[in-house]
Amino acid sequence: MNDRVVKAINNIFKEAGHKVISITENTITTRKFEERTYTYKIDGDLIVINNRMGLKAFEKSIQSYQDLNISIIIEWYCM
Repeated sequence: MNDRVVKAINNIFKEAGHKVISITENTITTRKFEERTYTYKIDGDLIVINNRMGLKAFEKSIQSYQDLNISIIIEWYCM
């Protein structure tokens, strides 16, 4: 498994308020209020995560869930 995929999975679930406990080749175990297991498939840059009933829980771009190092400078002018 690729580091970009792991980072994307962690960020997707972090955004949803879950803590990722473990990631295997095809499952993800998380905890929010209770422990849950999801399955996932990767298709190019797309990761599709399904819940235990097989319904799509998330469909996200791996690239869009990478930590990007961006600097922003804001200058304030007072008159």
